[in-house]
Amino acid sequence: MNLNNENNASNNWQQLYQQMYACRVHFVLISIQFCFAMWYIIGAVALDNGANPIIFTVYRESSATILMCLLAYLKEGAIVTVPQSDYIGFLFLGFCSFVNVVGFVFALQLVSATACAIMQSSIPVFGTIISVFIGIEKITVLKGVGVMLAVIGAILIQVLSIGDGKTSRKNMSIGMILLVLQCFAMACITVLQQPYVKKYHPLYVTAIYYGIGSVLTVLLAVFYSSKFTISDLYFNYQYLPFVALTFATLFATVYNFNAMSWSGRKVVPSVIAVYNTLQPVWTVVLSLMIFYTIPTIAEAVGGILVALGLFVTAKARMDEEYESDTPFFTRVAGMDENGNEMT
Repeated sequence: MNLNNENNASNNWQQLYQQMYACRVHFVLISIQFCFAMWYIIGAVALDNGANPIIFTVYRESSATILMCLLAYLKEGAIVTVPQSDYIGFLFLGFCSFVNVVGFVFALQLVSATACAIMQSSIPVFGTIISVFIGIEKITVLKGVGVMLAVIGAILIQVLSIGDGKTSRKNMSIGMILLVLQCFAMACITVLQQPYVKKYHPLYVTAIYYGIGSVLTVLLAVFYSSKFTISDLYFNYQYLPFVALTFATLFATVYNFNAMSWSGRKVVPSVIAVYNTLQPVWTVVLSLMIFYTIPTIAEAVGGILVALGLFVTAKARMDEEYESDTPFFTRVAGMDENGNEMT
């Protein structure tokens, strides 16, 4: 009798540990969106204070690539050899990284930080469509409803941020086009890196495709080099762009992109992508804390819809995994049915 009680207690503690272990991926995904939101606010102010977007992007991507390669080498202790069969895939991911980073920085000059954050809510839509199209996962009614709720909520937050009179209609249109391309590129990265993060360490995956994107950015800078001045190289001697560059490199790039690659081993693409809808919520909160900007009713209602969309999507995923031999929380934690770490 005592032995059975001890076994039951042991099983209960193991299940509790697995569920707590599983929660870490969700905390990581939330922290990613916080870092992005903070970068949007700091980056927008920095670009308004003399930072050339191309120079800023070159500095950011170059320094981030060096740090990523260093981290990958320290973690693995060896250089990974990529077979030729994976060249095209990594090249495409690198191109998507280039479009994602460069497109966003240029868009951030044309539209508000809140609008940029809200447009990221289209990533789960693109991500789900891509995942379904290539057969990674199946779309369900509940999952679709959750994504749409999050998107509608994010759009509501955007309503008042777009007609604020600070941006011309032409710049707003160009900025929105750039953001759509950037969001589609980010969705491609989120989905298409899945087979590679299971084959290679996430640090190497991120370092490779981000490094390729950095090379493309440098080539773009060389093409426009005749238009740069000496002061552009030093951000017109303003300190704020250097603060933004440091934050963008360490948190919005090195941490976020590696964290996303790591999360790709734990959850399916649609779950990762739907967390992007937290960005406008974080942006509103940070704007209130930093600039004392009071959120409107539309922003409050939109935030509630975003949170509801996240809940519905997570519920759909749990229902999808309910009949699986491996429980949902166990799979999310990267563990098999016996509680062992999955590679």
